[in-house]
Amino acid sequence: MPAAVAAAFAAWAAGIMLGHWGLGAALLRLHIGYLDIEPSRLGALEPAVITITAAFTLLVAGLRPLPWWLSGWAISAGGLPLVLAGSCVELADTPGNDIVAPALASVGLGVMLAGVLLAAVRAPVAVRAAIVSGFAVGLVLCPYILTVVIPPSDLPRVFIPELFFPGTALALALVAAATAVIRPGAAGLAADAPRAEATGRWASVVAVGTAVLVLYAGNLVVRTGIEQPPPGVDIGFWDRPAVSDAVRYGMVVLAVAITLVLSRQAYRRGNAELVRWTVLCLALAAPLHTVATNSLYLTAGRPWLFMAGAAAAGLGALAAIRAAGRLPWDTLGAGTVAAGMLAHAVGPREGDLWTAVGSLLIVVGLCSALSAGLIRMSSTTHGAPAEVAGSALLGLATLVLAGHALSPLAVEVAESAGFDGTVLTVASLAGASAVLLAALSGRPREVERASAH
Repeated sequence: MPAAVAAAFAAWAAGIMLGHWGLGAALLRLHIGYLDIEPSRLGALEPAVITITAAFTLLVAGLRPLPWWLSGWAISAGGLPLVLAGSCVELADTPGNDIVAPALASVGLGVMLAGVLLAAVRAPVAVRAAIVSGFAVGLVLCPYILTVVIPPSDLPRVFIPELFFPGTALALALVAAATAVIRPGAAGLAADAPRAEATGRWASVVAVGTAVLVLYAGNLVVRTGIEQPPPGVDIGFWDRPAVSDAVRYGMVVLAVAITLVLSRQAYRRGNAELVRWTVLCLALAAPLHTVATNSLYLTAGRPWLFMAGAAAAGLGALAAIRAAGRLPWDTLGAGTVAAGMLAHAVGPREGDLWTAVGSLLIVVGLCSALSAGLIRMSSTTHGAPAEVAGSALLGLATLVLAGHALSPLAVEVAESAGFDGTVLTVASLAGASAVLLAALSGRPREVERASAH
């Protein structure tokens, strides 16, 4: 029980870190890039650095069995000081900090993410469910949590959000690492599991690197179709350039291309079950980035939203463990997200009740789908811990990279005041992915048999 509680809180903090310092920061930097404002014409560097660093970390972790004291939480804690260093560089406002600060933070986030995945796959089922649920709640509800748990401004400088939240995440990761050392049985070590050949270990790194190249090359192509502001025109931070329907569809094609690259590696490593995980993350990518863009999108300030998300994450993980073969729980979550996007969009016209219902459906769908999908993926994938964690990373890389490709759409949805073509595009992508998930679902007995291992 202490190990599960410590792991849940540490994973919750890790989800917040990835959501705010990774997804949220990358969203705004990409949107600025599309407006022809520095620092980057390709988009933000966070998605590439986070995913590639995580892949390399898991590659190193899989070279040989890890010592008993080096748990996934210890690795995760090792990355968080880099996030703190990035925050300090950003606050210093020195020349070049617009590149150095996000680079440091992104490397730290990549190491942290790899550590969380290792901790999850090496843990027994109960602790794994706690890790997955906490991570899903922190990632999905990050904007809401940050608006509620901001320390008072009259406290010392060390309590400012840029230092307080990474420091808290580091402290919780250290507690989880200490608990894993004190209670080694809770770590579920599997050092004697079969290990992949050297070429197999590099395959995930190559796949993630290829997906990154596809993302940035696609960003350059898509960007040529976006109308740029005239020279000398002062562009506001949230002002949007004119985006045609063809460009919007190009963003969707780019996200699908990234998913295909990572799904190919997923199929080579596992089977259709592992491909389901990457498709699920494609379904959730745009809605999750929409939530990360605007803290007011989910009607922030309502505590029941957090409680509903926590309950949905826990129930999704439990359903994927106890009733894996009865229903495709992750598919239901993705379908719920699509319905929530549509309901939320009609809120400005039909009333606040629709907005609240849409927010609830989005949160419940995202939390339940992520937790159920991670549990199902880790239960049906076999191999050494680093290899299973690498399989999980293929899906999360899809979430980060494909979501980054869809970032302009996510920004438009977060700012929209009603139902429009962009909302329909995002909801349709989630719904179509849910249908594909249902088609890829294994037979009930096969899923139950795989989950029992």
